[in-house]
Amino acid sequence: MLKSQYNRNIVGQNYISLIQGILSLKSNHSTLLINDSNSVFANQWYLNIGYCERAILSQLGIELSIDALTDIDSYLVEQNTLLYLNQKLLEMGGSPYINIKEIARKIPECFSDIFIEKLDELDAQAFDQKFFELLDRMAKNSLDNEDFKLSELFNNLDHQELQICLDGFKKFVESDSLIAKQIHFVNQVLFQTVFSSGFQDLESSYLFLSLISPRYKIDEASLCEELLYEYRLLGGDLKAANIDAWGIKNQKLEYVQLNSIDGNVKVEKTYFFGQDSHLLPFESRIEKVVFKSIYLSCQLEHDFIEYFKHKRIVFAPQNRMGSDFPFWEITIDESGKLFAI
Repeated sequence: MLKSQYNRNIVGQNYISLIQGILSLKSNHSTLLINDSNSVFANQWYLNIGYCERAILSQLGIELSIDALTDIDSYLVEQNTLLYLNQKLLEMGGSPYINIKEIARKIPECFSDIFIEKLDELDAQAFDQKFFELLDRMAKNSLDNEDFKLSELFNNLDHQELQICLDGFKKFVESDSLIAKQIHFVNQVLFQTVFSSGFQDLESSYLFLSLISPRYKIDEASLCEELLYEYRLLGGDLKAANIDAWGIKNQKLEYVQLNSIDGNVKVEKTYFFGQDSHLLPFESRIEKVVFKSIYLSCQLEHDFIEYFKHKRIVFAPQNRMGSDFPFWEITIDESGKLFAI
């Protein structure tokens, strides 16, 4: 049986919500995590992360003594991203330097001619090592220093070649050319859950670093199993149940009613980890339009499967911009099963 009251209530089970649960318990808050099947993230965007997110998860593990996060690499598989743009195929892999060269070769408009000419003179290994060290420091500073401002770091990178590259790319995506608008849109959909035609300097910097970073697919089942073990070890409660009613009084959530023998559970503060829905009795402060996706799968039999398997393959042609389906992506598993969104 559950307790009648909790300091912290977490709705929706995934590796991110479990980290929040562990954080709450380490702050001496009684914590309940409700594994509600109706509260899930859409399109599994959180299962594909970049080096920046990997560095933050690793640093969180160190600072909070969470073994699963300290050993985050055990739950990650590097995943190349293929971008099919206007009859051009870009493959982004594990080397930021090679990824920049790939962009410069396929979409030279992104950078200045002078920068492209000097690319071959750079030491690829030194460039990548400096890049990874920069993101590791960024992750540490983000968690250690309350006054740390990411925007200041992006405007004064300790990596001259990357700074030139970043400044050139940001200037490009803010231009009026159609290819620039296309790249900006594709990056937003690839690496964020929201997108718009507007530009923010910090967002553009993050999107570029995400584009040239190694990307990883998370083995969520294994990671959640380990995080759940640590969560329970700290005294956290878990309940697999759906929420039948939200007890709201004076614009404050006071309890949740579960479709189980536990009934009403009083809550002090609630964290919600799931897709926003009009069925919920509250709304987001962010004004937005929610777009729905179509999901399908089928079996393939073709020689190209060997080359394309386990990669994130994205299609976003210019003639689809502004249409109902401007973006779609697929993955192909070992057996040739195709999954598309």
